[in-house]
Amino acid sequence: MLPSRNICKWSWRIILCAFLTVLFALFGSSAYAEVIRQFDIDVTLNPNCSLDVIETIKMDFESSRRHGIFRIIPIGYSRYGGNYTLDFHLLNITDENNRSLNYRNDPMLGSDVNIKIGDPNKRITGEHTYRIHYLVRRAVNFFNGAPEVYWNATGNDWPFGIEKADVRFYPPTGVSINNIKTASYVGPIGSTTPGEISKSDSYIEFKANNLKAGSGLTIVAGLPVGCVSKTPLWQEIVWFLFDWWGLLVIPLITCAWILPILLPRVTNPDGNQAIAPEWSPPKDLSPAEAGTLVDESCDMRDIVSTLVDLAARGYLQIKEIKAQNFLFFSDKDYEFIRTSSSRANDILSPHEQKFLQALFGFGTSKSSVKLSDLRDNFYTHIPDIRQAIYQSLTDKKLFVENPETVRASYSGWAIVIWAVGVLLMYFTRMLNIMPIMGGVFISGLIVFIAAQYMPARTRAGWKERAECLGFQRFVRLAEKDRIAVLAKEDPTIFGRLLPYAMVLGAADQWAEAFHGLLTEPPSWYVPYGYGTASYNFSSRNFVNDLGHGMNTMGHTFASMPASSAGSGGSGFSGGFSGGGFGGGGGGSW
Repeated sequence: MLPSRNICKWSWRIILCAFLTVLFALFGSSAYAEVIRQFDIDVTLNPNCSLDVIETIKMDFESSRRHGIFRIIPIGYSRYGGNYTLDFHLLNITDENNRSLNYRNDPMLGSDVNIKIGDPNKRITGEHTYRIHYLVRRAVNFFNGAPEVYWNATGNDWPFGIEKADVRFYPPTGVSINNIKTASYVGPIGSTTPGEISKSDSYIEFKANNLKAGSGLTIVAGLPVGCVSKTPLWQEIVWFLFDWWGLLVIPLITCAWILPILLPRVTNPDGNQAIAPEWSPPKDLSPAEAGTLVDESCDMRDIVSTLVDLAARGYLQIKEIKAQNFLFFSDKDYEFIRTSSSRANDILSPHEQKFLQALFGFGTSKSSVKLSDLRDNFYTHIPDIRQAIYQSLTDKKLFVENPETVRASYSGWAIVIWAVGVLLMYFTRMLNIMPIMGGVFISGLIVFIAAQYMPARTRAGWKERAECLGFQRFVRLAEKDRIAVLAKEDPTIFGRLLPYAMVLGAADQWAEAFHGLLTEPPSWYVPYGYGTASYNFSSRNFVNDLGHGMNTMGHTFASMPASSAGSGGSGFSGGFSGGGFGGGGGGSW
């Protein structure tokens, strides 16, 4: 794919030419007398893939009093949806006698070189010759390894005519002229009118006569594979980074903003001290709160653990029953039977109250409910339960702010960044801003990812998190004798602490620690077939069955009805005047 000049850039040049034309019309007919008598261009393709270009412009100001000319040479293009900038080096500017001329080189809009030649303190008339010598890299295209020079030699943005244009193309040494494919296009931008081409022993000559204002001569030369060496990879990388600076710089600026905010929030103020085993989790945290505090996220495992914890505390009984239909690939259904806790001074927290109300209904006397009956219904209560868990941890001063609110706030910033990018694309859609757009998108992604880690624990929160992980460590390292002593002192310890082990990912180790110590399931859980001669209880099988049950419950609680779910080409094919690299134009001043 060849680079093409951006529509917007052409637009302002056309407007400039029109403005100059009107200006010349207003200030006298002598403006129309200005003409380029001869425009000679020598283009040499070097073995290192650079182009050595010498433009010799014989300008006739006639009776117009001017300081000199200016030459606009484009170096910024759109390619592969992004910026592509030529490596341009101006070597010298002389007259026909090889004497240096005064000039000033001013960039225009960051995509063109504007060379202003002449003495501001001196006016001239008649014929004058300007010889502009420059070197260009990145101006050669490759098609299946074969190099191609597609060069808009004169440019199409001159406000006056060109009587004769003559381009001589010199291939690298050793390349036969007869092995070069050629084409040329004459006229305004988009013209496919062919120009005159002739060949000599050492160069190919392209000619055009009587080019009107806004017309130019474009040449194409396709050379054999291997006649030039490609640019080294490291240099291409440097150029790529220069062209796509927005893809790198904007995300770096975003990181410089977000990291100083993020790092203190994910760092323990007391340092990463070794975690000592704790035989019990923090007494002021429910299993759901403990699981949420550890990873700052209230997921379905944490919410379902509330069911097991309430059952262990005597608020309900869980009974396995045979499912009438498969329930998320399980042949078991579950019946939840309301009971009254016999624990003294046991106060339900807001998220536990909401869970029980969602389970049995608000203000009803329903004494039992099946899990299958909650399918496509329970999900509406999950946001309130989750919010209550976050708020409880915040009220206990374990989080600086509500984690959900913090995440939503920074996720909102990510959306704002993306929205700015979309608006930028919409209002500047005629400009090539793909690198900037890419940088904006990556920046929004950085902020969105960082938002998930923005909730900040307080010092007390970090301490209680360490206690939770200490219990996890105790479960994984617990010795059989120690567990036996604990079970003897508190027969309910297995079921009471099981939901904590579940949210901390240590349920299997907890079951293994009690293997052989338990002969029947906790009173709050009735397995399918319990009491029959075929039923054989073990803590391993019990926890395994309960784990499958929690997975089924999690999917069922979160399930919702389906209706509620959210929702430039080669110069030899399609070439034209004004295409390829080079181009631009100029005028007098």
